Amino acid sequence: MEVGEMRTKQGEVLASRLREWTDSGLISPGQADRILQFEQAEASRARRRIPLITEALAYVGAVLAITGGGVAIAQVWEDMSAGAHVALLGAGTGMAFLGGWLAKPSKEPAFQRLVDVLWLISVGGIVATFALLFAEYYNTADRDAALFTALFATAWSAMLYALRRHAIELIVLYGAVHASAIAAIVYPEGGNRSWAYASVVWGLGAIMAFLGWRGVAQPAAVGLPLGAFGMMVAPSLATGQYGWALGVGIVTAAGAMAFSVWTRYVPLLVFGSIAMFGYITATVVRYLGDQLGVPVALAVAGALILAMAVGVARLFKVAASGPPDAVDAEGSAEPPVRIAS
Repeated sequence: MEVGEMRTKQGEVLASRLREWTDSGLISPGQADRILQFEQAEASRARRRIPLITEALAYVGAVLAITGGGVAIAQVWEDMSAGAHVALLGAGTGMAFLGGWLAKPSKEPAFQRLVDVLWLISVGGIVATFALLFAEYYNTADRDAALFTALFATAWSAMLYALRRHAIELIVLYGAVHASAIAAIVYPEGGNRSWAYASVVWGLGAIMAFLGWRGVAQPAAVGLPLGAFGMMVAPSLATGQYGWALGVGIVTAAGAMAFSVWTRYVPLLVFGSIAMFGYITATVVRYLGDQLGVPVALAVAGALILAMAVGVARLFKVAASGPPDAVDAEGSAEPPVRIAS
């Protein structure tokens, strides 16, 4: 039997079963229609699916074609004017964006992945275009070029995320905002600003984690851990000059672990445990290494880590056990805190 005939047969069986359920009063006619429409859409998507090997070969071919074009352009790059450089990169960026825009309406998963790839390339193209525009065409100072390029990249990334709230677009926007903030910090000359880097990265991470938790930054499964990761990495940017940053790291890791138990969100407990391990070890070695010697200090850190491991194991058991029953006003069991989706 042909695949198409099998699917037709399955559709007829489903329609017959839905009629029986409707006649028996198990479901309403409207529910039967929605179920049938859903199954038909799923079957249509299955028929349209492009094999992964075909998709992979297409990407390989595209990479080879782009590489060949890049080599050809490199041979005449030095003979081109600054304006031609900017125009060429700008045209490539526009083509990448347009290609993603044309593929965006398709329901085929391969085309949806292609949109992410093309729009990621367009962000790189924006960075290269404006970097050349400010550095070669306008001959601006390096710090001016860095700041303006980062701001344009952030604006472009924000537009892409507004058009398509997917993981790649969210990650790129998050990175672009960091680039703009750091470019603004380094803009004034002189001074050690590692504490400022750490503060900005921590603050942006906290904002992203909160927005992901509340479901504003979609997908929430990316926004929350992405922001939490930034918060726990941020103190390490200042630990070389400032000992208090180790304390911030320990408090942040402890807060992430407590939050993970409160929300029953196990990945955050993993992040917090790893960060706690690193910051406790660094603190013991830094402040007790001279008095006790590095081997003894490491032994003390090991003992603290073992104690922490016991606590983490218990926290894992609590976080993985699921939320306690809490009946809401409508009588359904709900967790005390829910990660918005």
